[in-house]
Amino acid sequence: MANSGRLFSKRQRAKLGVILNSVIQTNYDIQDREEAEIEDLLTHGLKDHLAFRPEMELKFQNFYRRHIVKSIRQLKVIAAIAYTLIGVSCLVFVPPDALAVWLVVYMSVAMIGFLLFQIPSSINMQQYHQAYLGCGLCFNATLVLITSFALTSELQSYMNYSFIFLMIVVYTSNLLNFKTACFTAWGSGAAGVLIANVFQLTTNWGILSYFFIITNIIGMGICYQNERATRQNFLQQTLLALEKIQLRKMGEQLIVISRQDGLTNIANRRHFEESYKREWLRGFRHNQLLSVIFIDVDFYKHYNDAYGHQQGGKCLIALAQCINDQVSRPEDLVARYGGEEFIMLLPTVDEQGAVKIAQRVQTAISTLNMEHKASDISNIVTVSMGIASTVPKSVDTRPTLIRRADAALYHAKSSGRNCWRIAPSRRMLDNH
Repeated sequence: MANSGRLFSKRQRAKLGVILNSVIQTNYDIQDREEAEIEDLLTHGLKDHLAFRPEMELKFQNFYRRHIVKSIRQLKVIAAIAYTLIGVSCLVFVPPDALAVWLVVYMSVAMIGFLLFQIPSSINMQQYHQAYLGCGLCFNATLVLITSFALTSELQSYMNYSFIFLMIVVYTSNLLNFKTACFTAWGSGAAGVLIANVFQLTTNWGILSYFFIITNIIGMGICYQNERATRQNFLQQTLLALEKIQLRKMGEQLIVISRQDGLTNIANRRHFEESYKREWLRGFRHNQLLSVIFIDVDFYKHYNDAYGHQQGGKCLIALAQCINDQVSRPEDLVARYGGEEFIMLLPTVDEQGAVKIAQRVQTAISTLNMEHKASDISNIVTVSMGIASTVPKSVDTRPTLIRRADAALYHAKSSGRNCWRIAPSRRMLDNH
C-alpha cells in the first residue's frame, strides 16, 4: 500500500482535528456574540460617547481609515478646483495693498491642504490620518483667523466668507470624526486668541463669535452626526458580513450532510460516487491504479431479527468506525454503500495493497468481538469482502470496476463468508 507519504500519525491527526474543531467552534462563538452585540446596538441605538468595546472599536477604526483614505482620493480634484475658484474670485475683490498678504495666506493654506491630501499615498501615514488632518486643519484655521484680525474690515469680510466656505466643505465631507472636529474648532480658536495677545493684535470678538464659533459649533454637530451614521453603516456592514459567514457555514454543513451517512457519519453513496468518478478520471489521465473493496456484513438480517433494529444500528456504527480506522491517507475513502454494505475507495493502491487492507479490516472486526449468536458461521459479527483493482483505460468503462468488486463479494459469500476474494476473471463476471 502506498502510504509512505503520511505527514502525521493517526493519533496526531486526530489530536489536530480536535484542536481545529475547537478553534472553529471558538470562532463561531465569537461571531455569534458579535452578531448579538451588533443587533443590540442597532436596535437600541449608539451611545452618546461614540465608542464601541475595544475589539470592535479597533475594527471600526480600520474601517473608518479606509473610508477616509477613499474619500480623500475622491476629493482631490474637486477640492483643488473649488479652492482655485475661491482664489480667483477673491483676487477680483482684494485691494492691491492687501494682495501680498492674501497670497501668502492663500498659498500657505493650499500647501497644508496639498500635504494632507498626500496621506493616502503612504501606508505608514494612513493610521494617523485623524492626527494629520486635525493638526493641518487647526493650523489653517488659526492662520485664517489671525490674518482676519490683522486685516482691514473690507478684507476681513473676504477672509471670513472664505473661512466659512472652507470649513463647511471640511465638515460636510465626512473627513473628520467628532473628536478631531472638536480639536480643530476649539484648538484653532484658542491658538488664534493666544497668538493675537502675544503679538498684541486686536482680537475681534465679533468675528470670533459670529463667524468662527457659530461655524465651528454647527460643524461639530455635523461631524457628530456623520460619525454616528458612519458607525451605524459599519455595524450594518459587519452584521451583513457575519450573516454571509453564517450562510456560508450553513451551506458547508448542508454539503457535509448531503455527503454523509446519517447513521454512521461516514461518507454516503453519493459522496462515494462523486469521489469514484474523480479518481477514475485521474487514474485514466495519469495511468494510475485504482482499487475498491466491497464489504458486506454476514447474516445482518438475522442479527436485526435477534437483537433488534436499534442494536443493529449500533452494530453498523461500530463497524463503520472500525473499517474507517484501517485507512490513513487523505485520498482513501470509506462509505456506506447501502443497508449493511460498505465500500472502500483506494486510489494508487494495487491488488496486493488492497488485500493487505482487507486482511486488516477482517482482523480489526474480529477484535471488536461483537456477539452474533444468530450467525450461521460464527458467534461474533463477521464480514465478507470483494476486491477489485485496475488501471482505468476508458471513461466509459468506469462501472466495470464496481461490478467486478461486487462479483468478488458474491464469490466470497458463496465460499462460506467471513473471507475476502479477488475479482474473478471476465468469464466469471459474465456468468454472475
